[in-house]
Amino acid sequence: MNIFGLEFSDLLEGQLEPMHGDEVDTSLLLYIAPELVQMSLAQDYTMSADELRRYRRGWLKVPGESPGSIGRPTLATAAKGRLLYDRIRNRVRERVFGAPASPA
Repeated sequence: MNIFGLEFSDLLEGQLEPMHGDEVDTSLLLYIAPELVQMSLAQDYTMSADELRRYRRGWLKVPGESPGSIGRPTLATAAKGRLLYDRIRNRVRERVFGAPASPA
């Protein structure tokens, strides 16, 4: 199942969709394993519309000048991570087990 096919834009502040090492990834890790995240090292890296289009299509790798992320990891929070985790868990529950989503 491709979790990146889920709609997350209503939970994000700095971007519309998940990208590498971004607000989504960092928020999830802050919720699941906060001891692994060093927010003091988080750096945002935004791309032009053309670069984003090529990146999404697989025509562009993570640029060398990127700090290792694409997007806005500095906006990540554990609270946001919990909301993202719940949305993903509910989709897995629906698709894999055929069970209705639990209330958030």
